Formats: sequence, C-alpha cells, structure tokens
Amino acid sequence: MEAEFRRRADRIAAQLKGLPTLESSVVIPDTAANAVPHLLLRYDQQRVKIAPTAVASSCARGLRASS
Repeated sequence: MEAEFRRRADRIAAQLKGLPTLESSVVIPDTAANAVPHLLLRYDQQRVKIAPTAVASSCARGLRASS
C-alpha cells in the first residue's frame, strides 16, 4: 500500500513540475495512524496567485472526477 501511495504522490508531483517556485517532497509522518506517504507542496503564493485551500479543493475535485 505504501508503494501505491508513493506512486500516486510522485505522479501528482510530476504533473505540477512546471509551476513556478513549486517544491515538492514525499514524506511519511511519524504518527502510527497516518504512516503512509504524503505529498508536501510549497510554492510562492504571491507569484503563483492561488491560495493553498484552493489548491487542495482543486486536487480533491480532480480525484473525484477520475474515480
């Protein structure tokens, strides 16, 4: 299961690679209940002009659309 989540995170990061200032990393939190890979995205909000909550909403809509 970890490999599948990592594959998904890598796929998303690859799709976002061309965005200016974007830095991505895959991490596994230390908490036992959430020990699956998470994709962390960091970017210059002033330059990209989109709020993190809008990014999360857009990603969630995309996931539902492809299900």
